Amino acid sequence: MKFWKNFSAIFAALILFSVFSVVDANNHTGLIPCDGSAENPCGICQLFELVSIIVNFITYKIAAPLATIMLIYGGVMLIISGGSEERKKKGLNAIWAAVWGLVIVFGAWLIVNTIINSLASNEFSGGWNRFPGCP
Repeated sequence: MKFWKNFSAIFAALILFSVFSVVDANNHTGLIPCDGSAENPCGICQLFELVSIIVNFITYKIAAPLATIMLIYGGVMLIISGGSEERKKKGLNAIWAAVWGLVIVFGAWLIVNTIINSLASNEFSGGWNRFPGCP
């Protein structure tokens, strides 16, 4: 049992390290999309781009992989339960926690998107994470 606790801790640390060390897919090497120089000045467009980077990071690089890991963990716990009600309950709880976590994350995005699109002008029809006039 101690082996699995150590293995779980090391596996979780490796997953977190790999998630946080990933470079953004939009050719950004960091969190801030500008450096303040004449070639790459900071403005309102970069503020909205920063918000978009943070939302995408939390949604796709933290929530989705973490939910996948929890679904796998729950499934493994169900498979190896061997009739143990405690392990079966732990597995089902992990699966439901992962499902509800994804529902909350993507539901929050959907609710914010719906409210912004209904209250804002037609300029924001592309989505709340895109600012009109910005590339």
